[in-house]
Amino acid sequence: MQNRIREHRERLGLTRKDLAARAHCTESQITKLERGERRLSADWIVRLSRALNTSAADLVEVGPGPAPATEAYLGEAVELVFRRVERQPLKFDGISAAEFAAECVNLARDLRAIRSAPKPDDTHDHADQEGSGSDSEAPPHINP
Repeated sequence: MQNRIREHRERLGLTRKDLAARAHCTESQITKLERGERRLSADWIVRLSRALNTSAADLVEVGPGPAPATEAYLGEAVELVFRRVERQPLKFDGISAAEFAAECVNLARDLRAIRSAPKPDDTHDHADQEGSGSDSEAPPHINP
């Protein structure tokens, strides 16, 4: 999976040092993330998407074919959400209700993009099985 951190950083006219300050990390970490030398975890995706004023889905680029890490990233994203909810249930964390609602909409959009990415075992041959009830354990669709 490739990332688009550098593209978004340069679009905003930011240096690596500027982005590091916004993301509360070091310039070296930004360099390694941009080059793919450091794993881009769900936590990094969230931090950098906020620092770059973009969605998490816009930061990562899944190439053609199956995305082997999709399930792992989805699992990490779910864990991250649960950890944050446990720490601060029902708090807006110093932001307005409108900002909180916008964050929720962005999270729903990002999760939808992650869920819609092809899974390693998906093939076009199974497309006609959609809606057959075989995926009844899948989480409900989020409509922001």
